[in-house]
Amino acid sequence: EMLRSLVGSEMCIRDRPTSALSWMYVNTVQKEIKNKSGLTEHMAQGCAEEIVSLLNASTDKQACLKSEKDESELKAKDLAVLVRNRNQAKAMKDALTQRGVGCVYVGQDSIFDSHEAQALLMLLLAVHGLNEKQYRNAISHPIWMLSLDELHNYVACETSWEAQLEMLYRCHDIWLKQGIMAMIMFFIHERALPQKWLDQHNGERSITNFLHIAELLQQSTAEHQGMQGLLSWYEKQVTQSLITSNDGEQKQLRLESDANLVQIVTIHKSKGLEYPVVFLPFAWDGKESKDEIFYDETTQSLRCDLADDFKPQRIKEGLAEEIRLLYVALTRASSKCYVGIPSFSDQTALLSLIHISE
Repeated sequence: EMLRSLVGSEMCIRDRPTSALSWMYVNTVQKEIKNKSGLTEHMAQGCAEEIVSLLNASTDKQACLKSEKDESELKAKDLAVLVRNRNQAKAMKDALTQRGVGCVYVGQDSIFDSHEAQALLMLLLAVHGLNEKQYRNAISHPIWMLSLDELHNYVACETSWEAQLEMLYRCHDIWLKQGIMAMIMFFIHERALPQKWLDQHNGERSITNFLHIAELLQQSTAEHQGMQGLLSWYEKQVTQSLITSNDGEQKQLRLESDANLVQIVTIHKSKGLEYPVVFLPFAWDGKESKDEIFYDETTQSLRCDLADDFKPQRIKEGLAEEIRLLYVALTRASSKCYVGIPSFSDQTALLSLIHISE
């Protein structure tokens, strides 16, 4: 196995309550692990295997969450994987997707940085300008679920393309007379997209994102003059989101309501939250601070160290922050926590501070 649990869990497995913590170790015979990205991938795959094992046990009535008052079935939404960044989140999401496990990344990502936002911008630019070439390019985006045969037919068959142009002009008219949300809803439902999306993996995410964007656009209508004003604002949001993700809470990605999905959450985002079962497959991935500006505890002030005169002190302060972050992650679980550790590695200074007895 890629990972091996050395301890049980506080969940009930086969009617037996076990401890609250498990260490997950990389199998040292895996020679192909040669760098950090390989280790990240390996830990993500192993974590996904453990999640599948738990969910299968729950399906067989062999795993549950039990308290003094009641007992409940272990569900996918009871599981959270805590990560540091979107690269780790992608590795984890890919590993779960390969195994058919539904999941969602709850990070700091802006809704305007989503594929849906970018595809909608292309569409709105075409609709606003009634531009045939832009419209052809816009509907070619994969999010609109058109096959290559359908797209080829629009090019080869004048009648088919005229029907598409009719929709283009109708969308323009609806936007002008009824508003942006009405136009978006018309376009989505006229193409029967909700059902097509739901037939795809992560289809509910697409629906959630489009509804969220439509709501933000509708709310912004009152603040921006006419179609051009609204479109200029939206184009700016999408363009800026490609550079920075410092959007407010309102513009961050929403979680599908009531969805039974494994949650992939950034550690920063998890502060103050609690999950029944938490996985930390990348707890080993601490990093030494390279920031020249640090907080000097001796003088209790910020100090700039361009000459590396205080490098050991800088590293110590950065490491202290890493430990605080690890503490946040370890205390998010109410029933069970899995922590991933490379058993063969002295990967980081952070790892060297944690003594684990086999």
